[in-house]
Amino acid sequence: MQTRQFAAIFLTLALAACGGGGSSSSSPPPAESYTTAQAYIESEGFVGSVLVSKSGADVLRDGFGFANKAQQLRNRSDTRYRIGSVSKSFTALAVVQLHSTGLISSYDDPIADYLPDLPRGDEITIRHLLTHRSGIPDFLRQVDQDESYTPAQLVGLFAPRDLEFAPGSDFSYSNSNYVMLGYLIEALTGMSYEQYLQVNVLGPLGMINTEYGASTIAGVDYARGYLRQNQNDTARFVDMSIPYAAGALSSTLGDLEIWARSFMERTLVPANEYDAIFVEGEYGFAWVQGQVEGKTVYWHDGAINGFSAIVAMFPDDGGLVIALSNVQDQGELLQRIVTTMAAREL
Repeated sequence: MQTRQFAAIFLTLALAACGGGGSSSSSPPPAESYTTAQAYIESEGFVGSVLVSKSGADVLRDGFGFANKAQQLRNRSDTRYRIGSVSKSFTALAVVQLHSTGLISSYDDPIADYLPDLPRGDEITIRHLLTHRSGIPDFLRQVDQDESYTPAQLVGLFAPRDLEFAPGSDFSYSNSNYVMLGYLIEALTGMSYEQYLQVNVLGPLGMINTEYGASTIAGVDYARGYLRQNQNDTARFVDMSIPYAAGALSSTLGDLEIWARSFMERTLVPANEYDAIFVEGEYGFAWVQGQVEGKTVYWHDGAINGFSAIVAMFPDDGGLVIALSNVQDQGELLQRIVTTMAAREL
């Protein structure tokens, strides 16, 4: 999940000159001084797993640092990570499916048509929720990270609060929007959010390594979350009922490659839905469309306790960059990796 704003980064990922969140205190030499993508990633002190693919062929697919430092287990190309707000693209796709099958008649329907009795639900549309233009404040500061919540309880935290602005008049990134969308999916389908994704998204795509993350991380295939690149301090626990449809999924490089290519190859939804999903220069349906190194890019990143993630698609030539880290607050570094790979390898 994330609470930061996206407005300043709609049009470009060109952050190569910025200091990377959590990278080493001394700046690494410029990317052009390295002969391979792997050497560049290592120079940044990156901890996690990276996939760089060009025209369907791997440039880099490898793990860096430890999945579990105490047990000296290395990150691998198939290590599982929490992906935070990258989960929102799955929630948005589920809503698109409900629209394409007629359970949602229009993205511009007020949410009150489907979930009655919500304050100002007659003013907030499904499109407002998908694009963070509802004005609903973020609920994260209201939760106890050690407690479990039902979707209805999460909605109850923010639904009575005053809106930050009139729906549709402004943009403010708020996890509450996607909690509401998860609640809507459950109301319309009679399935839990997790069940819906498994039956209608993950199963059909063969994404066997993607799941609603467990609150306690266990097992050799799962990365533990850390606060810094030195991996000396583990991240704070968070009950995974809290991120819910806004950020609760765990996945791997391979599964997220399947996910990204399902968009580039248009395998899950009708072609006429894509103009709503991807909107140039704006936050569409859980994807930002912009330009990096002169190339069109569709991307979304994610941040949750102990983890950072980014998925970036370059649809014009089938390029793909996925970086998953089990270190907190690595957003700027991940964006710099995308920018550097776009310039050097794609």
